[in-house]
Amino acid sequence: MTRKAWLSKFAAGHNAVHARLAQRGQVASALCPRCHEEIETPEHVLSCRYGDPRFEECAPVLLQWGKKTGAAPGLMETIVEGISTWRKQPRTPQPSRRYARSPPLAEAVREQQDIGWGAMLMGLQSRRWEHIQGEHFRNQGSLRSGRRWVTELIKKFWNTAWDMWSYRCFQVNTGHDEEALNLVTAMDRHILHVHRLGTNFVPPELHSLVNCSSQSLLRRPVEARLAWLDKIDLGREYLTGRQAPAAIRGYYTRRLVQGGLLARLRRSKLPPTLRTNDRAPQKALLTIEQEEE
Repeated sequence: MTRKAWLSKFAAGHNAVHARLAQRGQVASALCPRCHEEIETPEHVLSCRYGDPRFEECAPVLLQWGKKTGAAPGLMETIVEGISTWRKQPRTPQPSRRYARSPPLAEAVREQQDIGWGAMLMGLQSRRWEHIQGEHFRNQGSLRSGRRWVTELIKKFWNTAWDMWSYRCFQVNTGHDEEALNLVTAMDRHILHVHRLGTNFVPPELHSLVNCSSQSLLRRPVEARLAWLDKIDLGREYLTGRQAPAAIRGYYTRRLVQGGLLARLRRSKLPPTLRTNDRAPQKALLTIEQEEE
């Protein structure tokens, strides 16, 4: 699904928010599965307090992008502060006062307040931001266009909205892959059993693998524990001259690596990559530099 297609479904509420799923009868409650305090709508996904860590990652990136693209003084700071304030108090947000001495910025904040800060993250912005940026370019003697700049800003906010949604999905689904977690638990029990056997039927070259403590062994990454177990099993087969039955030999490697459970386990523990970035693609910079007809 393209970014625009996803955003259209998200803004309309036609995605997997609990408000929609409850209407379809797919979940028992329309409440947010993270905070359990409000109905989960697209705007709530963007403002839920459980998404604070992800927005705190996005905010400095957006400010840095504003500096790189020549944003008017205080413009990006005002926008980010307005969104941050709305996220903390989505029902009764207070306009930013940091740049209230600038009448154009204060008026833009009031107008965006009426439109909604959540709507801004989905691309619906006051035209006053464009006017402020365009006036700044003209004062600098630049031929750059405020509209082109705002167009690129909207694209950045689309990425931020996606980041908030993907982080929500990560939080809701983390740790729910019971099959992968249960298999790793079973593997750890088997590793402890093998470790307790000591160096019996283990080639001397591999004795160092068994001489470590069981606690330090279980603290290693899953991939390292899996490699340890495979080496011990192969060493015993070499020393005894007998292979384990096919159903048992390499069982955990087959299930975790070849069966894809290891990849699922990684996804359940690592947050999604941040899509919001401060890069301004060369093509976008060229379009900003052109004066609009």
